Amino acid sequence: METAGAQGPFFNNPVWPENWPDPTVFYDAGTCNWLSFSTEGSGRRNYLVSKDLVTWQDGGRRLIAPSAYTLMASYAPHRWAPAYAYVGGRHRLYVSVVRTGTGGRDTRIVALGSDNIRGPYEFESVVTACEDSGIKDTIDPFVLEADGKVWMVFGSTGGMHILELTPDGTAPAPSAVYRHIAGLTDEEDRSRSGVYEGAYLYYRDGWWHLFAS
Repeated sequence: METAGAQGPFFNNPVWPENWPDPTVFYDAGTCNWLSFSTEGSGRRNYLVSKDLVTWQDGGRRLIAPSAYTLMASYAPHRWAPAYAYVGGRHRLYVSVVRTGTGGRDTRIVALGSDNIRGPYEFESVVTACEDSGIKDTIDPFVLEADGKVWMVFGSTGGMHILELTPDGTAPAPSAVYRHIAGLTDEEDRSRSGVYEGAYLYYRDGWWHLFAS
């Protein structure tokens, strides 16, 4: 698909022709570049770099430290839907770590941190897991700071949920409650076919807006 503006064509889709699902995109003010990272389909991939969000190239290095891969793999084999946030004075990636099988999904969200926006991102913590939350699909995190607190929105089948985190964004806040904010709960949708996932939460003009797949 071609997108046109007042001055004519601006870009053609796809802007990146290779497999790049569930991307997160964030800005490196030090180099005035945009960076992107995504769900890994076949190995420990590099990040992408762009000046204009249209023309992308391979960044030439990996974001995540090998030791972090080792720890994530000790929990489950799949790493999905990374999300970038600058929280508590550090650059962080929040990653869904998932095991699938006939017994259902074993899901959790982990935090990786770095002092450099381009990594390497080291393993910091399991922020929450399905056995803690009681939410079967504890996946697809989005983290932001608002009203002096840190919040994480996540979920898929069973609906979207929000959770307050500690100021450093690595664990639930001491008094945190898992709150259902959108979509059907498992009780309302026993077929688990009504899926809201891939949350992004934004504030504008006095309203909070939740975007989801």
